[in-house]
Amino acid sequence: QSGNNGKPAVLMLHGFGGNADHFKNNFESLTSEGCDVYALDVLGYGYSDKPEPLGDHVEHALAPTAYGDVVKGPSTTEDGRKLYCFENWADQALTLIDEVIGRDVVLVCNSVGGITGMQAAIAEKSKQQRRIRGVMIVDLSLRMLHITKTSAVARPFVAALQNALYGSSLGDSFFANVATPDTVTTVLKQAYGGPSGPVEQAVALLSGDEDDLRVDEDLVSRILTPGLRPNAARVFLDFISYSAGCEDS
Repeated sequence: QSGNNGKPAVLMLHGFGGNADHFKNNFESLTSEGCDVYALDVLGYGYSDKPEPLGDHVEHALAPTAYGDVVKGPSTTEDGRKLYCFENWADQALTLIDEVIGRDVVLVCNSVGGITGMQAAIAEKSKQQRRIRGVMIVDLSLRMLHITKTSAVARPFVAALQNALYGSSLGDSFFANVATPDTVTTVLKQAYGGPSGPVEQAVALLSGDEDDLRVDEDLVSRILTPGLRPNAARVFLDFISYSAGCEDS
């Protein structure tokens, strides 16, 4: 959506399992303030393509020599990256900024989208023309499964669980249990619960209904529907087995 171009553009980057529609309630308020507003489905999420992840990568992601760096192996591309990683998603954001937005931009990032946004800002430093003027982060994911945050004792057990989920039917069953309206609703209300304004808060308090007025069936459907497209389960399992790459620090 476009405002009146009086202010820097806004690019919204979603979190794990989300998509551009997660920000549907923010578009109107931002455009009314004169901002051009864009939202991106990063590779593997929403209505973007979901190519098959590149091989069995868990042993590489948790290798003792990795310590947060991507170790080249069957799961990585020719330049040493995983297919689904923050560096690639940051490249997508920068390409959108350069080729579509074409002006200064503020990134508004949710959950692991915050890591994508920070990586994009870091990567842009090497470019002659810099467009990113700020990065706003909402509910940043701390990536507690990152190798640098996993003790040496726990790493073999984490790797075993990741391998079990990624390499067997157990993972498909796990995804099927997670990818339901009830589960998505519960997760969203835990992260973004609470009425959005003082009047709504008062009404919710008086009525005894403290569930979030913003997490409705429409939002759940917008997030879940594209999340059930072919190969979405493989992308989901690939990411929860991703313990290398960028982190919040």
